[in-house]
Order: sequence, then C-alpha cells, then structure tokens
Amino acid sequence: MRFIEPVWMTSNEEKALKKVLKEKNQKKIAQIATMAYSWRIRGIAAEKLIDQHTLADIAKNDKVEIVAEVAAKKITEQLILLDIAQNAFGINIREMAVEKLTAYGDLENIAMNNSFSSVRVAAVNKLNDQSILVSIAKREDDIDVFNAAIKKLTDQSVIAEILINLTKKSIIDNALKYLPDEKQIMNIIEHTKNEYLASRALNKLGGYLCSACKKGNLPRNGNAVSCICEHCNAENHDFKRGYDSETLNNTTEKVTTWNECKRCGKKTDRETDIRFTDW
Repeated sequence: MRFIEPVWMTSNEEKALKKVLKEKNQKKIAQIATMAYSWRIRGIAAEKLIDQHTLADIAKNDKVEIVAEVAAKKITEQLILLDIAQNAFGINIREMAVEKLTAYGDLENIAMNNSFSSVRVAAVNKLNDQSILVSIAKREDDIDVFNAAIKKLTDQSVIAEILINLTKKSIIDNALKYLPDEKQIMNIIEHTKNEYLASRALNKLGGYLCSACKKGNLPRNGNAVSCICEHCNAENHDFKRGYDSETLNNTTEKVTTWNECKRCGKKTDRETDIRFTDW
C-alpha cells in the first residue's frame, strides 16, 4: 500500500493552511505543529495546541524563533517554564520563560547559573531580596548581570564592600556609578590595595593617584586638585590631545598636535607634520 504524504508535510502552504485551520483533533494538531514542512503552518498549529508538554517541546526545539515564541506564550505551568528557561535552544525563548516564572528559588538558580548572561539578567530583574542580589554581584563576572544586581542594592556600605573586593576593571568602573556616598568612597581609597580601584575612586571625587608615590591627591578647601602631588611634588597632568590642521593645497595639509592638561591647562610643545590628503 502506497504511503500518502499528508498535505502539511509538503511545500504547498495553501492546502496545508486549509487543513490545519479545519483540524480539531489535538493529536493531529500536535503532529502538524512539530512536523509540518512550513514554519508558518507549524506556528498556526501551535496556536491551536493545548497540551503544555507538546508546546514545551516546540518552544525548546523549533529552530524558527517565531514558532517557538508562539508555543512559549501559551505555556503557564511553572515546572515546564523552568525547563524551558534552562534548556530552550533560543535565548529569547529562555528569557520569555523567565518572565513568567514566579518561584523565587527558581529565579535565584537561573540568575546564578544559567549559561546565557541575558537570561541571568532577566532573572535578576525579578529579584528583590538584598542578600541574594549581593551574592550575585559578588560572584558575577559579566558586566550586564553585575549591573542588573548592583543597581537594585539600597545599602551604600554593602556596595562599598562589594567594590573593595572587585578586580575586573570594567566591573569596577560600573560599580562606582552606583556609589555616590563620599564617605564610603573615601573608605575604599583608604583601605583598598587595588591600585586601579583607588585611582578610579579618587577620580570620582575629583582627585588622582600620584604616578610617582602612589598616594592619593584630593581637592582641598573647595579648590580644584593641584597637578603637583602634595606628598612628593611630582607632576601629574591629565593630558588630552589637541589637534589643528591647515590646508596648504589640493594634496597636502599642515597638522599641528599638542597635549593639554584638563586640570591646570598646561600645554606641551606643539608638533607639526605635513600630510598628503590625496594620493
């Protein structure tokens, strides 16, 4: 007996669409949703599906994100959502599942252990327990997840405690944005052994770390910090590059560059170069 291929397994979308729209049997709809040749037909079938486990299978495994999204939107069972958040092929599908999760323990586990940083961020955004957020910030090496956790912390002393133990430069820079308390920043400056952290904390207060003696310099009595170190008299300029150009003719220009301190205005000698503008 010759096998007759179901119309939904062919590339004829018009006939397949008529079939899926008329179909009422859930088992057959499940077959279409998981096996149809056209992703559009699979998506339409998924819209008609009721069984949560079949929907989960589609959400986790269909390589066409639109189809997986259709299935994920229909899932409500928490254990199934947890499975999708942990195992779905698509990162966006995992994030969708996290948004629908309600169990705090599940969210904490995902926030700390999911292999995709954006999924961890989605979980962190649903957490409010300060101790959990502190744990995440202390161990997290991804800047987006770290920011998601630290921006929800309310105790400045806790943020300072986290900061003083950080080593990754990009994480340090971002963490300082969430620490406006000058007393806490001063405490970090006084106690940290991390030269980069000390330097960035001093910068936040308008000061700098001397490049010669490695001691801090801060503004005094409402005045801007001096570029001459108060400890060793070494010069510490914060130079920016100055640039000027003058067109000489159609093919050349005269370029002048110099360095100018952003704090005291001191300028280095100008250097001039002739450059060709048209080869």
